[in-house]
Amino acid sequence: MRFDQLKRDFERDFKANPGTPFILTFMVLLEHAGVLLAGGAPDAAGAVANYAFYALVLGIAIQAGAIVYFGRKRSRSISNSPSSSP
Repeated sequence: MRFDQLKRDFERDFKANPGTPFILTFMVLLEHAGVLLAGGAPDAAGAVANYAFYALVLGIAIQAGAIVYFGRKRSRSISNSPSSSP
């Protein structure tokens, strides 16, 4: 698979799931908090974990909003299409 195709796939996936970058940020920040905690910096680890939690909440809220918005948009397009049955 070429880089251009991979880039198009990522762009398509992020447009379909707009909360993904925030959820991925949550995962990276939580791993960083674990490293800080293991390194003996519990205060810094707690602060980073708080930011990770905020990123997760924001990502889930954006994703839920997209599902509601695109779900309504999809149901309207389905209900407005002519039925195939007589």
